[in-house]
Amino acid sequence: MKKVIIVFFVVGIISCASKTNTEIMDSKKAVKKVDRISLSKRNIDAKKNIELKFRLISSGSAQSVFSTTVIRNESDLKLFYKSYFNRAENLPEIDFSKEALVAVSGGECSTGGYSVELISSKSQGMDIFLEFDLKSPAPTQLVTQAFTKPYTIICVEAKPEQNIKVGFKGSDIKSSKIR
Repeated sequence: MKKVIIVFFVVGIISCASKTNTEIMDSKKAVKKVDRISLSKRNIDAKKNIELKFRLISSGSAQSVFSTTVIRNESDLKLFYKSYFNRAENLPEIDFSKEALVAVSGGECSTGGYSVELISSKSQGMDIFLEFDLKSPAPTQLVTQAFTKPYTIICVEAKPEQNIKVGFKGSDIKSSKIR
């Protein structure tokens, strides 16, 4: 009788372990799919098939909340980093004749786990429209119990004469503060 119980116990443990490994593999595949989507380096305007390239410069939680800012020259870049990140060295390399830096803050949030993500980018004539979303943490996600200030800084392909308009999901996209 003891042998039968031991056999069932061993078989039960092995079957539980194999289900767990399968679930882990499925969750890793899901994470890889999400990573591929969230780390996409370009969005395409479906109407005109104009490819709009961008690169992520930085994201995280800032020391203070800043307004949405579009930076078009080196001196404003230094001023921005000095004002909000207390540094004016080791700045990202940006060719302002072809690119612009866009900094977006999600405001102050009551806990950690929030992030600001670019969800849409369109180029129509002389206008570039960037739409961001403030992503909330999952209900079961463990988060820091402190106020945070999520932000994202991207470098977007833009000619100096193009207007960059920035907004959040669900709100009107307006011209951003131009520095």
